Amino acid sequence: TPAGASSAAGRVQIAARPAGRGRATARTMAGPGASLTRVALNARGDAAAVWRNGRLIVAAVRHGPAGSWRPGRVTEAVAPVQDLAVALDRRGRATAAWIERLGEGFQVRLATADATGSEWSVRGARLSTPGPEPPSLALSPGRGALAAWVDDGRVLTSRTVAGAFERPVEMSDADEQ
Repeated sequence: TPAGASSAAGRVQIAARPAGRGRATARTMAGPGASLTRVALNARGDAAAVWRNGRLIVAAVRHGPAGSWRPGRVTEAVAPVQDLAVALDRRGRATAAWIERLGEGFQVRLATADATGSEWSVRGARLSTPGPEPPSLALSPGRGALAAWVDDGRVLTSRTVAGAFERPVEMSDADEQ
């Protein structure tokens, strides 16, 4: 977002420069209105970026350090997006996760990209958590997700197994400090 401009002026720009080489030129991938930009890399040099534009979740994937970026629409969120995360597995397949505000609570949603990174499918893995604070969210390079949140003074977590969130597990008691 340019200095002094509103958040509605946000743009996503991506620049990559191999170590020890000259300047990198930025490529504008989206805007205006882009926000919550997140990025991921893997050991092969594959890269992914995900961002929000209003209620749209958009991503771009690049295979290999010299590959071209493939931007694509992931989905349109049904509620305001609170946070985003993106990860790449060893083969360069991307996973995106986001948190939507639903009434007094939140819902965690996941999407995976096809092998090219241009087509996304929203997975059935969903998790609802109570408010007032959104859950914390993490993605593993192996396409797994973990969410943690506080409910009635207790810390709860849930992870994905075979694409679906497990039953929440209590990590602390309300009496613990």
